Amino acid sequence: MIKNDRQAGIIRGRVERLLGVKREIEERVEALSGDDRTLAELEMNAVASEIDRMEEDLADYQALKEGRAPVGVARTLVDLPRLLIRARIAEGLTHLQLAERLGLKEQQIQRYESTDYESASLSRLIEVATVLGLRFSTDLNFEPRDELLTEDPDQKDLLATLSKAGLDVDFIKRRIAVLAPGDSSGLISRLSHVFGWLPENLAAREVSLPRAAAVAYKKPKRASELKTAFLAGYGHYLAETVCDVVDRAEQHLPEDPIQFHNLASHRGGGRVTLRAVLDVLWDHGTPVIPLREPGAFDAGYYRLSSGQDAIVVNSVRREEARWVFYILHDVGHIVDPSIRRQALLEQLEGAVDGDAWEERANHFASEAIFGGRSQSLFERAMKASEGKIGLLQRAVRFVARQENVDVGALALHVAFRLSEQGTNWWGAANNLQATATDPFELAREVLIKRIDWARLEPIDADLLGRALEVTPPLVASSGGIEA
Repeated sequence: MIKNDRQAGIIRGRVERLLGVKREIEERVEALSGDDRTLAELEMNAVASEIDRMEEDLADYQALKEGRAPVGVARTLVDLPRLLIRARIAEGLTHLQLAERLGLKEQQIQRYESTDYESASLSRLIEVATVLGLRFSTDLNFEPRDELLTEDPDQKDLLATLSKAGLDVDFIKRRIAVLAPGDSSGLISRLSHVFGWLPENLAAREVSLPRAAAVAYKKPKRASELKTAFLAGYGHYLAETVCDVVDRAEQHLPEDPIQFHNLASHRGGGRVTLRAVLDVLWDHGTPVIPLREPGAFDAGYYRLSSGQDAIVVNSVRREEARWVFYILHDVGHIVDPSIRRQALLEQLEGAVDGDAWEERANHFASEAIFGGRSQSLFERAMKASEGKIGLLQRAVRFVARQENVDVGALALHVAFRLSEQGTNWWGAANNLQATATDPFELAREVLIKRIDWARLEPIDADLLGRALEVTPPLVASSGGIEA
């Protein structure tokens, strides 16, 4: 969902770039045959799907601004954050103007909307809704929303149960199944397939949180616990699915961060780039699966029953350096020699010192990015700035150029080290991040090329395609639920 004019401008620029990419692929695909042609067509479908999605978002945003699109009706509290944002846009209010009406600071409204009001209390949600003129009953008994529900009473009842448990209906529509009228059994089949629930329990409207085996994840403090739990279960399914069609590697990931740095920097032309990190991981049989579901964990890793490892990165952010750190943090967990499967399971229950475990993973990531120079680079940046925060951005740029390291990665490292000393430099660090490429699209491109789609069952190919926001081969687009 587009939330402001700045985002709309960024999306328009992406559409223009993707249209050029699509034209290039169309010209290239005619000269190809066999597997190369299939891969190129898959790539073209992915680009076309992304263009369609963004153009729909742009059209909806413009129609909302011009008063041609309805704000919508909330059916449950889960729907309310999206409708609050839509109502602000429809009213023509900026973040500052809404904040003034509420007696808040502009930054607070920006934080609310960036996390879909995850940190807002119920009283605050009601206050914002009242200011924006949204009407709802005091017991939150919302009217049904036609585009979310079908005329099938059984399916309505099941969706209401899932929504109450914390599984967003919009997520089900986008990632699990098209909600075809009269096909509640197909929906139950897919939910059982993904989350491991017994069909008879779903039919009886009994929904429990999925338990993802041996998963640990890194999440923001304001992330929703329920959304994280469901997304962890979803990520576990995707990890199992991808690992089933990836051949095991003969070599294990290096436990030494310097060795990992050397492998990645060799591939990245002297730097530890996202592409280089992805290639090293896939070469060693560790898939990286990208998602973009706001409000949950940033990244997690799974040690599967087969003994294979997989990493899921879930981020809507475009900073490549942040994605590299997320991934290498989880690599640090994977190769940690003091953590074995049983210890990992115990850690999830709080029996292992999680803080020390996280510190080791952070240390691995930093040393793998900078080749063992993380401390000296921080000291050089501080010395170059003469200890003055106002000069630190220029100092970080200078040191990064002199030492041939990514300026965004160094900025994040400096911000993290300063936060340990009680200084907040994250805003300045974010201003030094490169966002020209989309890390999600890059990770998706690598995954698409690395797996054998023909080995997937049709339902798994379709579900994986939904997760990656592409149309996979070998899956019929029937418009309904393919169980």
